[in-house]
Formats: sequence, C-alpha cells, structure tokens
Amino acid sequence: MKRISIAIACAAVMAAMSALPASAADLPKAEDVIAKYLDAIGGKDKATSFKTRVMKGTFNLVDMGMEASITMYMSPPNYLSVVELPGMGTALQGVTDGKAWQSIEAMGQIGFVEGEEAAGMMQQAEMELLANWDKHFSGAETTGEETVGDAECIKVELTPKEGSPSTYFFDKESGLLVQSIAMAQGMEATTTIGDYKEVDGVKIPHAISAGGMMTIEITIASVENNAEIADDQFDVPEAVAATAGN
Repeated sequence: MKRISIAIACAAVMAAMSALPASAADLPKAEDVIAKYLDAIGGKDKATSFKTRVMKGTFNLVDMGMEASITMYMSPPNYLSVVELPGMGTALQGVTDGKAWQSIEAMGQIGFVEGEEAAGMMQQAEMELLANWDKHFSGAETTGEETVGDAECIKVELTPKEGSPSTYFFDKESGLLVQSIAMAQGMEATTTIGDYKEVDGVKIPHAISAGGMMTIEITIASVENNAEIADDQFDVPEAVAATAGN
C-alpha cells in the first residue's frame, strides 16, 4: 500500500507542477518579445520610416455618453492631440520642443505638464514607441503569461525612466500588442488595443479603449503618413505660454 500511495503522491506532484505557470527560464526574453511585435506590425525600419502622421477619428467618453472628434498630429518629437468636445470647447494636449503642455479650458487645466504625466505624453509623440523603447524605459522584463480575451499573451514589464512600471500584453501567436496596464494619476488604467489595419505597410491599431478614472474609447477613421503639417501646428498656445514660471 505504501508503494501505491507513494506512486499516487508522485503523480499528483507531477500533475501540479505541470499546471504551474511557465518559469522565467521558459519564457522568451523581453527584447525578443518586443522584436516579434515589431516584425508583426511590418518591421522596425518600416514603422519608423515616416516623418509625420495625422490620425483622425472619434473620442467617446463612455461614462458621460459624449462623443467627440479627435485629430492627432505627430512629427517626432512634437505631438498634438485636438479633441472637439460638444458644448465644452476644444481640449488640447501637446509636446513642443521637449515640453509637454495642455489646454483644457472646460476643466481649468491650462499650463505646462511635468513629471510622470509629461513622460507619458512624450511617449505618445513617438511614431512607434517600442521601436526604441530604451529611450523612454530603463528596463524590460518578461514576467509571465496571461489570457486577455481569447489571446494567450506574454507579459512584459517596462520600467520608465520616470514613473511607475507598465505591463504590456503581447499575443503569443500574432506577436501583436493587445493590452497594457499602467498607473495614471495614482490609479491603475487598463488600455485595450485592437482592430489592427495595414497602412502603408505598417499595422496600426484602429480601436483603443482605456479604463481608469473614466472609460474612453477611441476609434480611428483615417491615418495619413508623411502628411503635410503646418510649421505652426505645434506652437504652444498663448494661454499656456503665459503660465510659464507660475
């Protein structure tokens, strides 16, 4: 009986071990996961080959039942997001010559932005953030596996040079980024990324849903690479410039 009991116990242990998550040694390196993602979207060189980009779509404040238009202008390192809020005016967020700023008059948020929030805005200014991830992050580490929706994902934790770490979820099969979790204004925010469409040889997500203090859904309707952007498009608004030194 003892032999049978030992055999059963050993079998149980083996079964339990096989059910454990993959060990760190079994997981791919973070750099390899990121490289697979870049290959999946069309290649690092192609993804970073454009000088400018203009994206247009809708910005849905789900909790408020409000839908607005959004236009994003990118000319790294400069960036500008313009959201036209019905009955509330225009909300602007931008990065100009290395300085992050915002002008959201309806919320009384007008001025330059610093710290972790500014670092996040600097990331948005990148044509493809993960192409040169070490510019904004001091480290990358594969931390495990997790299912997101129907996708089995590899989790990669990226530690920014300023702020709290973020976790990125990459589809094991396609290599594409499907979700990220980061801290925003002291609260955990989950962003779901999907509806990748090829534009000029690069796959770009056209559906983004962010949940934190409020739920925001962005649907991209058009993407124009190497678009003509006026020289003064990224100028800091006078109201923002006036707050310098305050």
